Amino acid sequence: MRLRGGRRVGLSADSDLELEVRSVRDETPLIRSFVLGPLVPSERLPGFEAGAHIRVWPPGLGEDRCYSLIETDPEPAAWSEPGTWRIAVRLDEGGKGGSRAMHNLK
Repeated sequence: MRLRGGRRVGLSADSDLELEVRSVRDETPLIRSFVLGPLVPSERLPGFEAGAHIRVWPPGLGEDRCYSLIETDPEPAAWSEPGTWRIAVRLDEGGKGGSRAMHNLK
């Protein structure tokens, strides 16, 4: 997933997807969650299982970061035919800048 501009991301896995950041929420002072969805809201994203990760290239960085997909909805369709994906990023002030770049997204 490549973050493009302020609120668009592109996913690189087996196929390329372009996603947008639908919402950003501060879960704690150090953890920010991001809801990602397709540019066309009626489209579905690939399903996933517990433990799935996505690769993100934060804006301004030349290397990627991996984040776990998280889902708290117990309904099977939330996992098999999701309309959005959600990740959470913990701010690491001593890191290489990936979490800082993610936390700077609005």
